[in-house]
Amino acid sequence: MHSTCDRRILKAFYTQYVAVLLIVLVFTVGAFQRGSQARLQSAQPPSAPNEAVSIGGLEIAQNFNELGELGSETAELEAVAMVIKEHDVRASISISVTMHKIGSSEMTVEQSLARLASVERFFEQRGIGEDSIELVLGGRSAREGMLVVRFEGEDHDNFPL
Repeated sequence: MHSTCDRRILKAFYTQYVAVLLIVLVFTVGAFQRGSQARLQSAQPPSAPNEAVSIGGLEIAQNFNELGELGSETAELEAVAMVIKEHDVRASISISVTMHKIGSSEMTVEQSLARLASVERFFEQRGIGEDSIELVLGGRSAREGMLVVRFEGEDHDNFPL
């Protein structure tokens, strides 16, 4: 009877001993795993920041008065301002420069500059800074009487256009 009791005690001891060894082994392997992961991460070159890509754009027929001030219909520009504020995007807005007559080219350029300043004030009043918009006078794609808006950003999957 004495040997049966000793065997049970011995078996329980070995079971606990093996369990402790397995626990130590798991912690040791985990420590080496973390160390090797840290070395791999430090060996990788730093990833390049996401570059802005063209997301989309639109053309807005905008009315200006003779002084170059915006007309009363600014709903489309309001929508552009809202998109810039709510999404991490940058907008490039082209304003056309037209020359009807050779003698009137200075007046046309002055009017275009006044329009540009008016659009800039519009966005400033809505809290949109220079880092979010770029105003271009006479861009390649700007047509007479149109504002051409191009959006750029990193996360174009969640963009509304």
